[in-house]
Amino acid sequence: IPEGATTDAVGRLTFEYDGTSSPDIMAVFRHDWVYDSSAGTIWNRRYRLNVTPIGGSKLGIGTSDSMSGTAASGGNAFIVGDSMEAGGHLDLNGLVTDSSGAGSWTLSKIGYQALAPWALTTEDARVATHYPTHIRVPETLEAVQGGALKTPSWDYTPLTNLVVRTPLLADTKSNFAQGHRYLYRVSLDLPGLTTLGQALVNCGNVCLKDTDVTEWNLPNLQTVNTQAFGNNCTYPNVRGTLDLPKVRTLSGQALSALSGVDTLILGTNGNTLVTIGNQAFWKCNALKKLVIGAKEEMSVGTDILPAGTALETIVFSGKMPPNASTFLDKALAFKTVSSPGDYVRVIGSRERFMDHLLPSQAFTPEEEVVAPEGAYGVYVTGDTSERKAWLVDDGTKLNGLRIIFR
Repeated sequence: IPEGATTDAVGRLTFEYDGTSSPDIMAVFRHDWVYDSSAGTIWNRRYRLNVTPIGGSKLGIGTSDSMSGTAASGGNAFIVGDSMEAGGHLDLNGLVTDSSGAGSWTLSKIGYQALAPWALTTEDARVATHYPTHIRVPETLEAVQGGALKTPSWDYTPLTNLVVRTPLLADTKSNFAQGHRYLYRVSLDLPGLTTLGQALVNCGNVCLKDTDVTEWNLPNLQTVNTQAFGNNCTYPNVRGTLDLPKVRTLSGQALSALSGVDTLILGTNGNTLVTIGNQAFWKCNALKKLVIGAKEEMSVGTDILPAGTALETIVFSGKMPPNASTFLDKALAFKTVSSPGDYVRVIGSRERFMDHLLPSQAFTPEEEVVAPEGAYGVYVTGDTSERKAWLVDDGTKLNGLRIIFR
């Protein structure tokens, strides 16, 4: 426990931090707030935010743009406080109590807008207005409006680190954090999210350079809307494996901007994937492995992968969709093959429908030499009659009694 901290009977940590530097503190420990209705602010001894009541015992931070016509007291949202330590977050979770003793409040809506930085405030002479680079949004966020963290200007957008971690959020709507040109890291831990709106972020090609999607937790995401990560954006430094185990629908350009991701795992918890929209992975130049869980016939759009795709492996998890060959023909159309060493490995259960749905060709002498372990044949595209993929048996067998009629 840091010096100056105390614990109560149940072990809860209380730590008052006055803003002075300390080598032991890399974040804001105390994030409970006091609401001052006369000033229209909440205050946690270090930061002051403009807020407004939005009905019941709920408060909002933001502007009319992000709060459906309700403007924060005193104009656009601002934050008073000194700059934060590296790695620290302005954490908007926690208890909000009324300075008049009238009870407690909940932060239920948030708008983060860019204004002229470093404007002086008369409410607290010790500090100047400063926009935090790191934000954790409220875990009690209820109705996410379009542009919840959106900035209307590209001039002053210092937000670099955004953490969205709550079990309550089901839909991010559109333009959730659009326009933050210096947003380097996004962390998503949203076990209740089912719909990812258009332009969750939309912040330019130099952004998200410290984002690892392997850390994202989206176990129940079902729908990824059009251009979920921006219009004409590419994030080549985004890295890792994006696992969407229950996804059903990938709309047009749904994951296209994630150009640095090397592995996508889609619909494997129940074989749920049914739609891959136009250009769904259009700019995913680093994508090497694609895992598909789909037992129903999939709708597959056009131009789903980039020209000269780096794709090396396609895995059909579980039961293979009836139109697996249609998907392969569209995916392999963008693969440049100059020799058998360039073939994509298509992995699935030969016994469980792969042999029936993906007819194979015997190896040529050249292919025989370099065929990977488990390969039993070569897939020839149905539209161009090109030899582009190894068919590799994963060894999964049928369960139960098998009857063959001859």
